[in-house]
Parts: sequence; structure tokens; C-alpha cells
Amino acid sequence: MKKLIFVFLLPGLILLVGCGQKNTSTNAVSIKEPIFFYSTDCGHCQKVKQYIADHKIEEKVTFSLVEAFTTEANYNLFNDKAAGCRLSESQKGVPLIYENGKCYIGEIEAIDFFKKKAGL
Repeated sequence: MKKLIFVFLLPGLILLVGCGQKNTSTNAVSIKEPIFFYSTDCGHCQKVKQYIADHKIEEKVTFSLVEAFTTEANYNLFNDKAAGCRLSESQKGVPLIYENGKCYIGEIEAIDFFKKKAGL
């Protein structure tokens, strides 16, 4: 009888313990390119986000929206992509869009990027 209880309880216990764990790595979230890096206190980012909303870009273009400075994982992703574009420290900033090894920096480039992607 004890063996039978052990056989049924062990898998359930493992399942419960596994469900309680939280994965906080960047890999837990599926980041798809293009990636739009922004900051909540960036006026230029807000203008790009307003353009996206006004022109319903999210209905036409699939992209990831990442607040670059809220978590260490987001900040590391931002730095990795900026490094992939060979941006110097003085060139790194938001808004920044990364796609296929190319970075689009600033409000004008970001809006032009989304215009082209959405066929506007």
C-alpha cells in the first residue's frame, strides 16, 4: 500500500513543485524580430508608439516591444543587439529597432521603418 501511494504521489509532487518555479530568463519570452526597444520616459519613443497606434501598425506588422531598461534581461538584450550593429556607447539609445543585424535609431528612422514594413 505504501508503495502504491508513493507511485501516485511522487509524480504529482514533482508537477506541483515544477509549476511553482518561475523562469525569469529572456528565453522564457519569445522575442521575435523586429524588436522595438523603447523607454517609458522617452518622448521620441512615445511619438513612435503613437504612430504605431494611429496607423494600426500592430495589425500589419509582427514585432516585439521591449522596454530596454526595466530588467537586466531586457537591458542585456538591448546591449547585445546594439553590439551586433556595432554601435558605440554614444550611438546607443532609444527608440531603437533591431532586425536582421541592422539597427534603426531614433524617431524618424523608427517611423520610416514601420511605414515601409506596413506598406504605407
